Amino acid sequence: MPARDPAAGLRAARTAACLAALGWLVACGFVPLYATPRYEVLPHLAAIEVSPIPDRAGQQLRNVLYVRLTPKGPPARPAYVLDVDLSVARQLLGFQRDDTATRANFIARASYVLRAVSDGRELTSGQSRFITSYDVLLSEYATLSAEADAERQALRLIGDDIAMKLSFYFARITRERETAS
Repeated sequence: MPARDPAAGLRAARTAACLAALGWLVACGFVPLYATPRYEVLPHLAAIEVSPIPDRAGQQLRNVLYVRLTPKGPPARPAYVLDVDLSVARQLLGFQRDDTATRANFIARASYVLRAVSDGRELTSGQSRFITSYDVLLSEYATLSAEADAERQALRLIGDDIAMKLSFYFARITRERETAS
């Protein structure tokens, strides 16, 4: 009698679980945001001009937004303008007996407004806030490096969040137009 391969049973169970999950997603009305031409959002995102955002953190966030929204470069003829107001702060935490901090938070807050270029009317707006933490170390260079990493991470998360919210907005208005006609 040949020995059974225990890995084969595990592969079969994983395959069955994946198929069941896919069936559930289809049944609940799941529609991939970027992969379907039904609610095409990519042309709308590619038509967004991101207004300059002050300071170095603002430049970093603007770069993140351009990568997320218009990966092929800024639009030649934008249909939309995205205005972002960014504020960043550092909060010291975890104090030792000698009043030196051992932990810190980098807090980034952004509010945004998407406007139509044609008439300047506000289409959508929102806010995004992220807090990232880092260690305050004895080495000043290591602390500055950790703070810079926390800043980059927070700004990337805010850029991702704004891009996702704009994607949802465009998917919703496309769906509404489709159902109205």
